Amino acid sequence: MVILSCFVLLLSPLLYEGALICYGNWQSMIGTHFSVRTPVLDSIADISRETRSETTRRLQPMMHTGHWNPAMAVPLALVTAGLGALLLRKGH
Repeated sequence: MVILSCFVLLLSPLLYEGALICYGNWQSMIGTHFSVRTPVLDSIADISRETRSETTRRLQPMMHTGHWNPAMAVPLALVTAGLGALLLRKGH
């Protein structure tokens, strides 16, 4: 019960801001402009954007430093596909 309460408390700002967005869209459809402020969703979007750009900045040089050898890339792709198929098959 305590875990469920904590989960609800963590999600309540997201649900509240999502409801505000829906309300703002509904108000716009009937002709009234309603400005919605969503600080929690905005901060999550900012963190996601910063994480993506930092990850791209760090990983892109590693991916473009050398030439890809098809003799290495094709077997690696086949092994990855095979492992994925095994993981999917074990679900049944």
